[in-house]
Amino acid sequence: MAKAAISVLLIWWLISRIDLTPVAEAAGRMSAWPVVMALGLTLVATVALSLRWVVVCRALDIPLAVGRSLWLTFVGQFFSQTLPSTIGGDVVRIWFFHRDGISMEQAAISVILDRFCALAASLLVVVLTLPVLFSLVNDSTARWSIPTLILAGMAGIAFLIALGGRAGLVAGRWRALRPLVAFGMAAQRFSTRGVPVLAALALATVIIFFTLLTVWLIGQSIASGLSMVHCLILVPPVILVSMVPVSIAGWGVREGAMVVAFGFVDIPAADALVVSMTFGALLVATGIPGGILWLISGRKLGSVY
Repeated sequence: MAKAAISVLLIWWLISRIDLTPVAEAAGRMSAWPVVMALGLTLVATVALSLRWVVVCRALDIPLAVGRSLWLTFVGQFFSQTLPSTIGGDVVRIWFFHRDGISMEQAAISVILDRFCALAASLLVVVLTLPVLFSLVNDSTARWSIPTLILAGMAGIAFLIALGGRAGLVAGRWRALRPLVAFGMAAQRFSTRGVPVLAALALATVIIFFTLLTVWLIGQSIASGLSMVHCLILVPPVILVSMVPVSIAGWGVREGAMVVAFGFVDIPAADALVVSMTFGALLVATGIPGGILWLISGRKLGSVY
């Protein structure tokens, strides 16, 4: 409920500060074909996400077939994007995977490590584009908030991996920290598997590129003046900010971050809001196949294979 309230409040706050007339005008001039292509890209990105999870699982010697990963990923997308609930898609993926005969610990580690690959790729892209970002952003608070997020993300990854080493011997004495130690050990083991690590990071980077292209296509549909270069520099920080788990599926946080980010390249707030909300709507649409698969399976929290 707290996350739902935060999402609603953030969106309400944005709408209250933006004239709705240009928002309606921007939505009214939307062209269908770029949006259709953008929807196709979100579906392809979801397939790539499922393949990334397979790579992570195989590196950890956890059995996960490609077909099952697709099913779990799309169903997880449905739960994370379409329900006004605190049940996240990752929690659903973990539960279904556990019902396939995988231990709860292994299922959780595989999903969390998969998400950490996405975080690591996002951090890498933002770091590489940071000099250009600084040249576009003239607000001191905005300029230094991103490096702060980068450092926090890197520190979090380093801390959890460290728990898989000597630090884990001490932390493991406390029962509450043992799940973190188990994850740290798995993360450390995964980090030594060269090819799977590169493959997972490559797939995560491809997903980011698909996201950039999706946002650009939506911008083209309303003739916003948003260039692919703008998307390359500004969308990765928006993705990074929307990963902060304070709202449902990033709603509200993503819209606010995108309005602020695109404002630095003179994209009207109304256009940025339409782009962000359309992007969110496409993610919801991407979850529909997962909802259908879940209904076909009899809505049971067990294996359908």
